[in-house]
Amino acid sequence: MRTVTPPVYPRLGLNEVVLINGEKYRAEFWNSKTNPRYDFIYLGDNGKENFTRSEKDVSQAITEKKIKRL
Repeated sequence: MRTVTPPVYPRLGLNEVVLINGEKYRAEFWNSKTNPRYDFIYLGDNGKENFTRSEKDVSQAITEKKIKRL
């Protein structure tokens, strides 16, 4: 019997542009069975690095207002 894990909420939309520490990033969601994650692509000229976070970490950051929707 297969167990179904419930989705984590809140979530970001597909390719949603968000504000993190005053910088704009595009969030791309990758849904895999073992490691659902968000890749954040930097959208500026300051040379910031792209980074990856787990779905659970992103949900917690949205709740704590560390990630702001535009």
